[in-house]
Amino acid sequence: MAALLRELQSCKPGLSPFTKDAIRLYLKLQEFKDDPEFHQVGFGLCCRFNEWKKEVDALTDSAGLETLMEIGIVPGELWSLGWEYFQNQGRSTDLTDYLEANIKAAVIKVMSLVTPQPTPTATPKPAPTPRPIFTPTAMPMPTATPTAVPTPTADAARKLEVEDYVLSDSGVKVWKTPDVHPLLRHTDTTHPSFLDKLAETYSRGKVKGLPRILSENSEDARTWHYFSPLLGEGSDRNQVLERLINQAFPETVFLRLLDTIQSAEVIFWPKLSPPPSRPQKEGASEPDILISLGNRALVLVEAKYRSDVSERTTHDETRDQVIRLIDIGSWYARQENLRDQATGRYNSYLVVLQYGDAEINAEEVVDRYKGKPEAIERALPYRSDLTADDYRRLSRSVGFVRWPDPMPTAAP
Repeated sequence: MAALLRELQSCKPGLSPFTKDAIRLYLKLQEFKDDPEFHQVGFGLCCRFNEWKKEVDALTDSAGLETLMEIGIVPGELWSLGWEYFQNQGRSTDLTDYLEANIKAAVIKVMSLVTPQPTPTATPKPAPTPRPIFTPTAMPMPTATPTAVPTPTADAARKLEVEDYVLSDSGVKVWKTPDVHPLLRHTDTTHPSFLDKLAETYSRGKVKGLPRILSENSEDARTWHYFSPLLGEGSDRNQVLERLINQAFPETVFLRLLDTIQSAEVIFWPKLSPPPSRPQKEGASEPDILISLGNRALVLVEAKYRSDVSERTTHDETRDQVIRLIDIGSWYARQENLRDQATGRYNSYLVVLQYGDAEINAEEVVDRYKGKPEAIERALPYRSDLTADDYRRLSRSVGFVRWPDPMPTAAP
């Protein structure tokens, strides 16, 4: 790895510094992914591995498209790979295997661009031994026949893989059981909240009877993959919450509440009723996550993947999903008496979290209310329990966050 890094440093000027940084950060991850300290503390703010995360975040913000166009990967894949290694104590999973193959192929592409090729001679030299970080199949060696013949082992593995899922009528994979789903196989799939989702099945087509959460396009599968560690007691639960909160809100807004993370309680897919003062008929809402921070605050998380934030309800064409959750969250906080003892204010927060880079309206709808108390007040004329100060606080308590899609092979 050190030798490869030296080669990268002396690359042709045509190779962008973004690509060099992406490869350098990948090699750095290889150095610490098996470190017991990393398995214990992960990317927490306390510890040295957080610097790697910060570099990846900065690269994601500045060079996502550049690295994609130059070598075919985005920096977000590095974060997904690092997070998956942390969750699984450095062990390989289907997801790490996929991401490793992608990134290693990018390394090969880089080195083929910048490493001088040998001059052909009358007698070809034997093919060089691949570098240790490359898989043997990543760069096929010349053979006597033009087409490589798959080995029986490869055929058997592919047959087994195909037997694990069904292709829907639109060509989307739906796995048959959670233990073979790449995002779910290493999570707790016996939890009651997950079992409730498992009972929601397709009603037609080739995938009739299969659980919706087992689709490769499932928002719920991504949410369970990222957030089910919050149900345990390991240090990773704090890191997930800190990452979400610090990205969604300025530290000055949330600083007093960070000490409540240790005692946070998490409910997946709760059903919450609107305030009784709402004049229009409306059913219960189901945000993806409700996080109670002690008796001082709650955070609702609405996750999106490729579907838009809803712009209307059945009985109100002007009520979008964001204002609906702001309304419901603030009412729930009052009913549960969740408030900051220092200020006496009820604390409810809303995070709209998007997985991946699909062109949907999530950030646009959040921006209708973020920092705009008058827009919230105008949308909630029946909330006589809210003051001007409450509306200002609510406008600072809605945020948009984008996280890498942990399963970038998903079909459109």
